[in-house]
Amino acid sequence: MHRLAALFHCDLHHLFEKPGAPLPETINKPPTISPNIGFRIAELRAQCGMLQADLASALGISKYTVGDIERRVHRPRMVYLHRLAALFCCDLRHLLEEPGAPLPETIRKPTTIVNPNIGSRIGELRRHRGMLQTDLAHALDITRGQINNIEHRQRTHFRMSEIETLAALFHCEPRYLLDPPGAPLPETIPAALPTIGPNIGLRIAELRRHCGMRQDHVASALGITSSWLCNIEHRRGNRRRTRRRTLDTSQIEILATLFHCEPHHLLEEPGAPLPAPPPTFTDHVRVFREWQAKELREWSARSRSKNGTKGALHTARRILAKEPDIRLDDLQALLHGEGFEISKPALAACACHFRANYAAIREAGLLLCND
Repeated sequence: MHRLAALFHCDLHHLFEKPGAPLPETINKPPTISPNIGFRIAELRAQCGMLQADLASALGISKYTVGDIERRVHRPRMVYLHRLAALFCCDLRHLLEEPGAPLPETIRKPTTIVNPNIGSRIGELRRHRGMLQTDLAHALDITRGQINNIEHRQRTHFRMSEIETLAALFHCEPRYLLDPPGAPLPETIPAALPTIGPNIGLRIAELRRHCGMRQDHVASALGITSSWLCNIEHRRGNRRRTRRRTLDTSQIEILATLFHCEPHHLLEEPGAPLPAPPPTFTDHVRVFREWQAKELREWSARSRSKNGTKGALHTARRILAKEPDIRLDDLQALLHGEGFEISKPALAACACHFRANYAAIREAGLLLCND
C-alpha cells in the first residue's frame, strides 16, 4: 500500500476512501494522447534520420506495428511513448504536441537521412558535374547498379557519412544534396568535363604512341589489363556484354597526368593537334652526351702538351667517359702504355671528381625520366 501511495503521489488514506471520493491534487494525471500522435512520431523520426526498423528494435515490436502507429491505425501505449521520448532525446510533452509544432533543441542529431527525392538530386548534381555512375560507385564503395537504383528512387535513406562523401565529391555543402530536384545549383561545383565520346579509345592510342609508351605501361597505371586497354583503343565491347568498354572520369585524369597533358586533350577527336611530347629517356641521354663532349673539349683546351700532367688527366677523363667503372690500377696501366707518368693520388682525385659528376648527371636524368 505504501508503494502504491508513493507511485500515485498521494497519501495512504486516499487509497482507503470510497470510490468516487475527490482525488488528491498531488496525484499524477495521465497526459492526454492526441489522435495525431502517429503523425508526430513520424515527424520526429524523420527529423532524427531514423527508420521504422530502428523504432521497432528500440520498442521491441515489429516495423509493421510502427507503420500502423504512424498511420493512426493503432495508438501507442504510454510505456512506448516514454521509450520514444528517451530515443529522440526530448521530453514527453514534445512528443504529445500536434504535428508541425516547433521541434525541441535537444532532439537527437540524425545519423541517417530519409528523403524520397535525394536520388533524383544526386543524379542532377552528377550530370551537372559531368561524372559517371561508376565515379559515384567508386567513391561510395558500392556497385554501379546500386547507384542506378538510388537515382531511380529505389533507396531513400542514406547515412550522413555517405552524404558528406558525395558533397566532397561534388564540391558543395551537404545541404545542397537535400534540396528538391530543380533547386539552384551551388556555385562551388567546378565546370563539367566534356562528354566522353565513342572515339576516346582512338585518341588514347594516338597520345600513347605520341609519348612512346606501351599498352602494358598505360594499363598498369589505370589498374586494368592490357587486353582491356586494347579493346578500348579498338572500340570493341566485351564478348559477354553488348555495351562497349569505356573509361570513367578518374581514369581520364590519370591518363592526362601520364601523358603530361590536360584532360581536354584526351576528349578531343582523333587527329586534333597533339600537345608537346614529354621528355623521354633519349632526350636525357642526348643531354648527357652533350655535357660529356663539352667536358672533353674543355680538358682538351686546357692540355697544351701530351706528355705533361694535364695531358695525362685529359686522357684519363677520356677513358673514364668510355668506361666509368674501370679500376684505378687498370687506368694507370693504360696511361702508362700511352706514355703518361702520373702519380696514383692525382689519378685517384681525377677519377673521383669525374665519377661524382657522372653519377649526378645520371641520377638527374633518371629522376626526370621518372617524372
